[in-house]
Amino acid sequence: MSDEAFGRYREALRQGHLAALRGDHAGALVAYGLAADLAPDRPLPQVGIANALRALGRDEEALAAFDRALVSAPLDEGALRGRAASLLALGRTA
Repeated sequence: MSDEAFGRYREALRQGHLAALRGDHAGALVAYGLAADLAPDRPLPQVGIANALRALGRDEEALAAFDRALVSAPLDEGALRGRAASLLALGRTA
């Protein structure tokens, strides 16, 4: 990834984090989506997308995003915790 692309990636993540802190989960979803487009192999944007989706009550989509994060980082604690929370919210306890 070029320095310019990495800078755009970092800025998209920053915007996603700030939006999430403000409670603007739709805005966070957009920003994290941009970061994911710039670095599709990194788990952090997928975890951000998933957390935003959970906050919007879209647990099925969140579960898929957590799963995408776990492909590149199978032991990512945030993704594992979020996946478990999504499964519970969906009533999938088995």
